[in-house]
Amino acid sequence: MNKLNIKGIPTGTWVRLIGLFVILANQVSVSIFNFQLVPYPDESIYEGVSTILTILISVFATWKDTPVTIAAQEGNKVTNELKEEDK
Repeated sequence: MNKLNIKGIPTGTWVRLIGLFVILANQVSVSIFNFQLVPYPDESIYEGVSTILTILISVFATWKDTPVTIAAQEGNKVTNELKEEDK
């Protein structure tokens, strides 16, 4: 099993993971607990915006390369080195 390397995770990955966590927590709070973390005057607008943000951030967070294991981070280094050699 691969070990996690928290110190080697790029800043962009942290931003995506934290954004995903916040928006998922927000969606759960609206859907299950009927509590709005980000208040909007109209509930239907709020739910629409929240759903759109959930979809966008979820797609972006899973689509974008997220190297959280040591092996994945080393693989990214090799890939970047090969790309630099091609320039």
